Amino acid sequence: MGSSKLPFLPDSKVQFALSDVGSFVVLHRILLILVVIVLPMVAQSTIRVPADQPTIGQAVYMASSGDTILVSPGTYTEFNLDFMGRNIILRSKEGAAATIIDGNGQGRVFNFHMGEPPTAMVEGFTITGGIAPIGQGGGGVRAYLASPTISNCVIRGCAAGEGQGYGNSVQAGGSGGGIFCEAGIMTVTNCLIVGNSAGTGGYSFLLGGAGGNGGGICGANGANVVVTNSIIRGNQVGAGGTSLFGNPGSPGLGVETFGANITLSHCNVTGVAAANGNMDAEPRFANPSAHDYHLLADSPCINTGSGSAVGLSLIDYDGEPRILGPTIDIGPDEFATLLSGSGEDFVMTSTINGGGNPTAGSKLVQGGDVTSIRFWSPLGTFDNMPPLLVAQVTAFGAPVPPSPIGFPYVHVNAFGSVIIYNSGLSPLGPAILPPGGITVDFVVPGFLAYNFVRVQAIIGSPMAANNIFAASDCHELEIQP
Repeated sequence: MGSSKLPFLPDSKVQFALSDVGSFVVLHRILLILVVIVLPMVAQSTIRVPADQPTIGQAVYMASSGDTILVSPGTYTEFNLDFMGRNIILRSKEGAAATIIDGNGQGRVFNFHMGEPPTAMVEGFTITGGIAPIGQGGGGVRAYLASPTISNCVIRGCAAGEGQGYGNSVQAGGSGGGIFCEAGIMTVTNCLIVGNSAGTGGYSFLLGGAGGNGGGICGANGANVVVTNSIIRGNQVGAGGTSLFGNPGSPGLGVETFGANITLSHCNVTGVAAANGNMDAEPRFANPSAHDYHLLADSPCINTGSGSAVGLSLIDYDGEPRILGPTIDIGPDEFATLLSGSGEDFVMTSTINGGGNPTAGSKLVQGGDVTSIRFWSPLGTFDNMPPLLVAQVTAFGAPVPPSPIGFPYVHVNAFGSVIIYNSGLSPLGPAILPPGGITVDFVVPGFLAYNFVRVQAIIGSPMAANNIFAASDCHELEIQP
């Protein structure tokens, strides 16, 4: 088995692009220049959790306006996280599926109350276990006189505070188990708000208090909440409290406002009218009882969101890039299909720093990681044929270039792709595919953060089904900061 060690992009003498002229591939030389890469000169810093600060709370405390806090996967038991009016971005490194903030029933998870601007953002977390104080709302997120943005989050298992009875007076249950916004302007984008509850009304000897409203989300007192590309289902209203004399308070509603406005667009919400791209339909999650909120292939949420929403995340529930289809999906998960090759006796695998699932089609990497690509013909059909290893870089959120016409199993576009291994014109190894294949190692450059790289192996052979070439499955490497 051949092996070559090279940087991510080889010397320009061996760089080539693909053009589908005639049958398919004509090699022509290009100069590889990363054009118009603008590296802004900014004073803001990135604080990494737990590398720089052990907890999210400590990172938030240490941050200044303009800073980004990047959180590694894990479960963090934290509550009453408070930006204290600062313009901070709190972002997970690998998405909400892997990064959980659990209030553990000890308080709200997030409390925005000091005029935080719309650019103050929480992105890519599962927010759970939060509970608001007695009679108050916002177990998961509370915004009072503040305007934060919540993006690509799962808010589940949070509760507003219960009401209480005081002699002959009673208190209503708190509203907005998942989110409560009062007198602020809040943006919620590509979130899942599920399994939260408003507070039960208090009770006394004579009276029962009303149950809280907006088990999922509630706006009050002039709030303006814009909810886009989100799923709000399975939240519980607060039950009315019942007095000793059987005078129950009224139950609340799932999504509610009190002198406020909640605008829903391209959302999947229980009971919502079919307008503005909204729907009331079973989302078709993989296994919601186990908190697996990946979309199934027949989900109505696939390719039905708005790609122009404010606060769109560059990555989804698993840290994978968005947008993969014609438009963004509704909810935190972006449905990803396997980028299948031609299905022949030609296989490619990839590992990161020597580990991970070699056949997984999507992988998270960082600058400095060593990616090993192996391609071979297990049954020997294509042994002694000339292979290519081709890569294409695309920014997160940018349109993915289409496959060459007539070759839907080729997932690197003809124009702009780069050959990082060329058997015939490169000195980097054998001119043919040896038995056992070839392994190419390259180091991921840090300056390509917030891009993803599609890598695919192609081998020319009259033995291929199309009599020209066979293609392996394509792998995507998402380059994180």
